[in-house]
Amino acid sequence: MRFFIFSLTCVFLILISCTSYVGKPEDSRKKALEIKRVLVLPFNPAKENLSEEKGIFVASLFHNELTLRRESLYVLPFGVSSEEFFKVRRENPELSYREAAIVTGKNLGVQGVFAGALVEYRERVGGELGVESPASVAFSVELIETPKGETLWQTYFAETQRPLLENIAELGKFIRRRGKWISADQLAREGVREVVDEFLKFLESGK
Repeated sequence: MRFFIFSLTCVFLILISCTSYVGKPEDSRKKALEIKRVLVLPFNPAKENLSEEKGIFVASLFHNELTLRRESLYVLPFGVSSEEFFKVRRENPELSYREAAIVTGKNLGVQGVFAGALVEYRERVGGELGVESPASVAFSVELIETPKGETLWQTYFAETQRPLLENIAELGKFIRRRGKWISADQLAREGVREVVDEFLKFLESGK
């Protein structure tokens, strides 16, 4: 049963990695632009070996980046959103992560909820100058319209750091990282910035 659920999760993530919206893109952008009050929830660990703490960590990074860069959007304090979300899950254990996310959004009176799944979080084995195994991070994020539960935008980030010679197209990242092997936390920060970049471009293209 666990293998079946995990397989469905993988299929879902592959599908959403191919697009950043659901339904008609212009309709989704228009609805997203009308949203002025949102919250960000702890990302749901998609595998048993991933900790709830890492899901909270990546979500908090996303919350902070979004708050700083989208001033016209009011984002509820992460602590408030997390506390209400975990309360909903405790009181309604039969609800799925997504269902609990929507209930949390309704309880806190927001128009949209950013929910996510943490798919991979593997720390590097080694130091900055050389590794046996590089850091690897993968997660998905979606914006859910609270009243209807409709997904307006979604995306997927995944990266395992590789040597420059294996991926010359990533020269910019190599220079920015000063040729060093970064940690999983650093990679998560970079991934969050890329995801927020993508979300802001999505909104701008709808104007």
